[in-house]
Amino acid sequence: MIEDKQIWIFKEARAGSTWFCEALSKKINRNGHHYESVNYRKIKGYDDAIRLFKQEAHDLRDLNVFYATHYLPLMEYVNLLNKNTILIRLTRRDRTEHCLCILAFNMFGRTNNTHVFVNPINMLGNKEDSTSFYDEPKYVTKQQVKKIMQGFKEKDYFWNTYSKNYVRSLVVYEDLEKGVNIEPLEINMKFSDDTSYTKKNPDYKKEAFVNYDQIVEWCNEYEKKFELDKH
Repeated sequence: MIEDKQIWIFKEARAGSTWFCEALSKKINRNGHHYESVNYRKIKGYDDAIRLFKQEAHDLRDLNVFYATHYLPLMEYVNLLNKNTILIRLTRRDRTEHCLCILAFNMFGRTNNTHVFVNPINMLGNKEDSTSFYDEPKYVTKQQVKKIMQGFKEKDYFWNTYSKNYVRSLVVYEDLEKGVNIEPLEINMKFSDDTSYTKKNPDYKKEAFVNYDQIVEWCNEYEKKFELDKH
């Protein structure tokens, strides 16, 4: 039973968190308390988020909501929460694809070229018509790739170091197609259940980046160098 449990969702960018939180809200009948959105006037970066979290952690105990944040460094301070807290991390297995998604979002924003909108009723994915951004493909530097891959390493570190003393669950984006059993919540999460979802479309990136093949090589290089977790 989870009625007396706090729930914190630690969301990695471009890992299906919007769909997950909407679907989770319906599954467990709790609204989402999105930490950055609620405190957007107070939070300008990690330092602000950590300072505010340390000040307010004792008040973040509403059992009628689940809490969600993109700030994974907050895991360092989960000891300030009630011990009766469930931690869930949303991530991706394919680190190269994950890096490419983040690069594309950072450079182009969200466009209809990058996503397929799926109706769970008939399981059809239809990419909406839109103006292509491929007329101005971008060049990505090795430093840009390194920064994102280092970020993955930091997230692995925070999760492995600070969540281990809590009831926790790791949800991998690629597994949501077939369904993921989240034992602490006693539920199964699957893309085709309950609500429409936005599926990342991998095809556009070869046209979006001038040096696509080089980016892939750099991602593979840093995945090995940083010894990223195999989810």
